[in-house]
Amino acid sequence: MNWKRLIALVALLACAGPVRPDERAVVLIVGATSPVASLDSIEVRKLFLGLTVTRSDRALRPVDDFSDTRLKQIFFQHIVAMTQWAYDWRVLSRTNREGKPRPLELTGLDAVLRTIEADPQAVSFAWLNDVARNPRVRVVRVLWRE
Repeated sequence: MNWKRLIALVALLACAGPVRPDERAVVLIVGATSPVASLDSIEVRKLFLGLTVTRSDRALRPVDDFSDTRLKQIFFQHIVAMTQWAYDWRVLSRTNREGKPRPLELTGLDAVLRTIEADPQAVSFAWLNDVARNPRVRVVRVLWRE
């Protein structure tokens, strides 16, 4: 390799900047045939707290994805913004007062994906790298990024 090429290569590498490690993100997902195009952060919080959120005159159904402990922590801290105890109390009291069922809680990604695919009104969350290339689901928005 001659000196000119070496200097050009070093200059190119210096301009490229630091290599960024692969970041993790939690995304809101729906089935590929779902009518849900977008949900803002208030609607997402309402949905997962058991309040009624509608699209196309039909109520959306939340599906909690508790497939790992980090995802569960992010759900409580960044999606519903409360402790697990406060969330459980709020959902249980709504169930007792209004007779509304608790949100469906699943502990495996395959179960979440099957539920999302089967029900166009179902909405859940997952790690982006777990669903990015999955044709059965559509990413609606990023909820949290590392």
